[in-house]
Amino acid sequence: MNMIKFSHYYRKFNGLRIDKPVTLLETWLTELESFSEDFLKYDTLYYENDTEKYYPLKDGKYILLFFMDCEGRLFTTIRRFTPKKLEYYDNLVGKKFKVVIQEEI
Repeated sequence: MNMIKFSHYYRKFNGLRIDKPVTLLETWLTELESFSEDFLKYDTLYYENDTEKYYPLKDGKYILLFFMDCEGRLFTTIRRFTPKKLEYYDNLVGKKFKVVIQEEI
């Protein structure tokens, strides 16, 4: 099964069924500057020792991935653009992914 890896358990996962496969619904190529500050906070917020932290993103092109859990709830993730990554994700639209969270210990 395809895997989508995350470096942290993000707040956006609260209430989602990421313990079951999720479906990639769509990809969207865009510039970081096109996201609102509120969206970036939603997408990148995680907690470390009860402290709010945000995954840092550098200026440039990104791929926004839209996923749906097994109960029909949506979530997104932002991935740095490379032509190879875009082709990879575009070819997997409609496919299932296992969510893997690889927090550093």
